[in-house]
Amino acid sequence: MDANFVDEIVQLTDRLGMEQEEEWEVNEEQATEFGEKLLIGRIVSKQSISLGLFKIIFTRMWKYVGEWKVKIMEEDAENMYFGLSFQSKNDAKKILEKQPWLFNGGFLVLDDWPKSGLWRDARLSRVPLWVKLRGFSLKTLTINNVKRIGNMAGEVHSCRWW
Repeated sequence: MDANFVDEIVQLTDRLGMEQEEEWEVNEEQATEFGEKLLIGRIVSKQSISLGLFKIIFTRMWKYVGEWKVKIMEEDAENMYFGLSFQSKNDAKKILEKQPWLFNGGFLVLDDWPKSGLWRDARLSRVPLWVKLRGFSLKTLTINNVKRIGNMAGEVHSCRWW
């Protein structure tokens, strides 16, 4: 191959990129529709988990949803991040609402796919939990006191009063 030809190809490819994002056509509706079927997740566990084991465990747990796919987004010594795609936004919503997903001494933290389109923008540092309180004296068992205790652990989304 001619050295000038190679230099010409390199010069042409140097101009490829998306630095000037404002010049690109954008379809927000399509991105939103596609993003509603996606979740991003992080495994919190002392044990590592392979992609194959992830699929086996969660296929059993998610029998009631349609077909889904998983992809490792990033893995380091402490964290493993997964991208999950579902056939419908309803399936993704069901999985998100039913968390935390506990397995083998660990759990899966999930979040919606970020509106930015960048999975790293997901908030995977919190997980919703159900808390059962015991030992309250009857006279202090009020909805305000229950919410107060919940707020000591984090943000209270709702409180079911039985």
